[in-house]
Amino acid sequence: GDSVARREVNARLTVLQGQLENELHNAFDSALWYRKHHQPKSLRQPDLNGLASELADRRFSECPILHSELLNRHKPSGSAIAAQNILLRRMVLNEGEPRLGIVDFPAEGGLLASLLEGTGLYRRESDVWAFHAPDDDPSRLAPMWKAAMQRIKRQRKRPISMVEVYDVWRAPPYGVKDGLMPILGVAFVLSQRESLAIYREGVFCARFDDVDVEYLA
Repeated sequence: GDSVARREVNARLTVLQGQLENELHNAFDSALWYRKHHQPKSLRQPDLNGLASELADRRFSECPILHSELLNRHKPSGSAIAAQNILLRRMVLNEGEPRLGIVDFPAEGGLLASLLEGTGLYRRESDVWAFHAPDDDPSRLAPMWKAAMQRIKRQRKRPISMVEVYDVWRAPPYGVKDGLMPILGVAFVLSQRESLAIYREGVFCARFDDVDVEYLA
């Protein structure tokens, strides 16, 4: 309860954190790095960053290109989740409307633009707005859609949970982050509804609706 002592402890913690960061930087800069099929050598921070990017590109060679700072992370913020949930409901309740009926540019409007309209997952064909599988695919989503359908077809004798689809997308070569899964999962179901039967807790559902979205979210 001593405010002076508390300030002193916090100041010492800050100093120690700074010292620890310096030690870690020095350890990285003085380390000898071993890479398969290469001679050991020292690498500075810029070299390590470049190497990490190169290895990530190789391991996740079919990772989609999605420009969403709000959801393109493992644990989105509370405000991002709130915007996601609004968009998910609009995806199932307002399909057919331009911009899913979103007016102006709230947070869910930005998610719509970057993840659905910008990728072509929600687009107008024959004057009708609807969800479609990736076609002209600058965002590289088509390999994910194909892999998910292959997983479902291989297990055609039993139900497939969306968790299993997420596991496919999460693994190499895709590496999709958890924050993107609900919106991409709903877009996948809506774009493939002619090929899929939906069950909720073992009961067949005639249509995919906002209750199913709540489960996915």
